[in-house]
Amino acid sequence: MSPTAIVLACSGPGAGRIISESIRIAHYCAAFGFLVLLVIFYFQRFRAGRMWPLSVSIALLVIHPAWTVSAVSGDCGDSKREASYFVSFLLVGLLLYQIYASHRSRQSA
Repeated sequence: MSPTAIVLACSGPGAGRIISESIRIAHYCAAFGFLVLLVIFYFQRFRAGRMWPLSVSIALLVIHPAWTVSAVSGDCGDSKREASYFVSFLLVGLLLYQIYASHRSRQSA
């Protein structure tokens, strides 16, 4: 097999361990996302009105790859793991926006 070949199936020795690791990482990302959601909720108290960061965060957790993307078939869970990292990145971005917006609304009040 050439070094540039793409593997489209997950099988062989160690596949179970890799799948298990991908599932575990996705669940850790979901738990991290829940903590970020709680912090976003905390900062929402200081901001009247705009609830979209909180709403988007809840939606991201509802469709989180930890429970919507399969790790058993295909790529040993690589897509599940990468999508979980991406959702975590989005949640951190929403958190930073929420902190900035709540700080700014307290300064203008």
